[in-house]
Amino acid sequence: MTAVDPILVEIVEGTLASVEKRSRPRSPAPPASPMIRDATTSARASTTSGCAS
Repeated sequence: MTAVDPILVEIVEGTLASVEKRSRPRSPAPPASPMIRDATTSARASTTSGCAS
């Protein structure tokens, strides 16, 4: 049987752990609260409603 180099085992385990960590899906940003969403929507509406056509 062939002996396994313990340093190589550590390198492979570390590499696999790093790949696993990076490939996990990131959680999406939480939805904005209704108060913030309404404030930004009304602010956009007030800046575009005063435009001269």
